[in-house]
Amino acid sequence: MTQPSMDNSSPYIDVAMDKIGESYARFRLVSPRGERSMLKSIKRFGQLTPVVVGREDNGRHEMIDGFKRLRALRNLNGEAIRARVLDGHRRALKAAMIELNREARSMGSMEEALLAQSLYREDGLDQVEIASLLGRDKSWASRRIALIEKLSDEVLEHLRLGLITPTHGRELIRLPRGNQKATLDSVLKHRLSTRETGQLVDSLLESPQCAHDNILWLPLDILDARNPPGTPKGPAAPAFQAALSKLSNCCAIVDQGIDKGLFMEIPEQHASIVKVVAGTLKRLEGLARKEVF
Repeated sequence: MTQPSMDNSSPYIDVAMDKIGESYARFRLVSPRGERSMLKSIKRFGQLTPVVVGREDNGRHEMIDGFKRLRALRNLNGEAIRARVLDGHRRALKAAMIELNREARSMGSMEEALLAQSLYREDGLDQVEIASLLGRDKSWASRRIALIEKLSDEVLEHLRLGLITPTHGRELIRLPRGNQKATLDSVLKHRLSTRETGQLVDSLLESPQCAHDNILWLPLDILDARNPPGTPKGPAAPAFQAALSKLSNCCAIVDQGIDKGLFMEIPEQHASIVKVVAGTLKRLEGLARKEVF
């Protein structure tokens, strides 16, 4: 999808798609919804506004602003992209990323934090220098850097890929870095919303460490509160739901015991219990197939 060429007085140029790097993409979080919307727009109308690329000291073009447009055009096998070119050192280009998005407020605090932390760790600037470069105060730079450095690598990667939202990240950041991966796994497994993630983190912070495995394995209080459509109705419904929750919790404990090798065999005196449980589970499966609940 090559754009029409413009005369030599134009501040814009057409840059071949294979000549643009995306090393600065790590400072922007992917939004699947935004990506789909941009792809739809580019497919229908073409590129309406130019992107901004930086020309680094080695002469290579690096994308600074317009990553969704670039990915959409690549998805559509575009040959070139209309761009405005900025010259400067990588520090200046990082600062430009924030400045270009400041007025539209299209860069979130997590993305600002990624840039600030990069200037601190990779470029060796102190917090006063970062604040001066970005037109902020030192406390802003300090808060942004701390925001990223409290996140585990796993949470940060999921944020970058758009697999969790920045609000999920802000909830998980309340936990020690070493506890964030297991909590993230539970969030993904149970598809917890941001509100539910906050509740899960609260529960972990309020509970002893020995209880964390069970909470993460099956956060019953959170899942029960969802009250999905089609739950049983009638006078006996609450008792039935409570029994199902207890059964689910027991199953989770047994599963963990098997996984950890704690249950190697079933004692003969408990064989009848297993038979009763198996029969009940079979009847529940029958109810589920009939969509009774």
